[in-house]
Amino acid sequence: MLLADQTRQVLKDGIHFGSAIFIAPELTRIGGETVEVRYMPHDLRQIEVFTQDGWLCTAHPQDQLTGEQAEAVIEQRREAAREMGRRKAAASRKARTRIAPLTATGTVQDITAIVADRAGQLDSARRDAEKGELLEILGLGEQLNKPIPPSAGEQEA
Repeated sequence: MLLADQTRQVLKDGIHFGSAIFIAPELTRIGGETVEVRYMPHDLRQIEVFTQDGWLCTAHPQDQLTGEQAEAVIEQRREAAREMGRRKAAASRKARTRIAPLTATGTVQDITAIVADRAGQLDSARRDAEKGELLEILGLGEQLNKPIPPSAGEQEA
């Protein structure tokens, strides 16, 4: 509590403070957040990092980490990268599911947002979608929901 304090933002490479970049494994997942840094004014071998919830970690200068501390930071960054990859893959799967009816035969799932204007009427985009005008503009009017032509083997049978 008797340490000097300043507010800093956690960047992707750590906390820039004084003439050094301070890192710790716990800082990996809070990039972009503002934290309070407490330190000894004439001894910058470590800083204490606090969030709104309280004490988070002790961070050390990047160039003075032990091998064990550096490996912990690297492992946290790898885990964060794996998590982001999983989230990206899930979002990609969800997007493919929603647009699949536009690229394959079957029923079209209408994902147009329904917005009512002051008179209770549907907005113009919804009315245009119901008329099929948007499909014509996109050049998809004749291509959607058509049955798949039978293959050569099925035609002979």
